[in-house]
Amino acid sequence: MFIDRALAKAKRTDGEKVGLNIKVPIGLKNEFDAVCKKNGVSMTSMMLSLIETVIDESKGIQDAKEVEFQRLLRNRISFLTEQIQYFESNVDPDYFEDYQNNQAERSKLECLLN
Repeated sequence: MFIDRALAKAKRTDGEKVGLNIKVPIGLKNEFDAVCKKNGVSMTSMMLSLIETVIDESKGIQDAKEVEFQRLLRNRISFLTEQIQYFESNVDPDYFEDYQNNQAERSKLECLLN
């Protein structure tokens, strides 16, 4: 997941830049270059995004977003569960399609949560 966030950021890095010199083993540089080319980003953009991702995670920014997303998922699952229980206790053929849709949506959301 870390690399997914870094790649997403690498594809949208812009703004003024300053120099930063680092020395890495040639094999590591070549492998990094291959990964960047495979994903359609420059090595500079990828390095910037990795730095940003590390900073964000050290501040807990990404974790906070994930926690909020999971909270929203749990709330929706809870709502759907209540609706499903209502449909099950008040069998009404007019709402059978809603019942099935709620079950399908709940299953998908539970997969996302796990």
